[in-house]
Amino acid sequence: MKKFWAILIIAIIIVLQTLPQFKVFGFFPNLIVIFIVYYSFKVGVSQGIVLGAILGLCVDILSGSYIGTHSLSFSTVALSVEFFKIVFIFEMPFTVPIVSFFATIVNYFVMFVLSLVFRSISLGEWYISMFVEGALNFVLAFPMSWVSNKIVSLLHKEYYMEI
Repeated sequence: MKKFWAILIIAIIIVLQTLPQFKVFGFFPNLIVIFIVYYSFKVGVSQGIVLGAILGLCVDILSGSYIGTHSLSFSTVALSVEFFKIVFIFEMPFTVPIVSFFATIVNYFVMFVLSLVFRSISLGEWYISMFVEGALNFVLAFPMSWVSNKIVSLLHKEYYMEI
C-alpha cells in the first residue's frame, strides 16, 4: 500500500511536469530532475539511471515529444550524479540544490545535442532558459528534497531501517 502512494506522488509530479500551465515566471521548473538527483544520491546511480529512463519515457509519451529524448537526458542527469558524488557530500543541506542546478545544465546540454541530431526539436533561447530553470530548480530543490525523501522512504524501506 505504501508503494501505491509513492507511485501516485511520482505520477502527480510527472503530470505537473507536462502541464503547460505549471510555469513560474514563464519558465518550467523541472521537478523530475530534482527527484532523479535526490534518488540517485540516496539509492544509487545505476537505479537512478533506470528510474530516469522510465520517468523520461513517461514524460515523452505525455508531452508528445520524440520517444527517448527525455529518457536519454534524465538518464544522463542520473549518470552525472556519479561525478557530483565525488565533489559534494550528500548530507550537506545545499548539496541537492546545487547539484540540481548543475543537473539542469547537463539536461539542457543533452537536449541541445539531441536538437542538433534531430533538427526538429526546438529549444528556442535555450541558454536563457537553462540558467533561469537552473535557478528555479535550485530554489525548489529544498521542498522537493523533502518530498523525494518521503517517496524514497515509501519505495525503499531498507534505506530507513534502524540498525
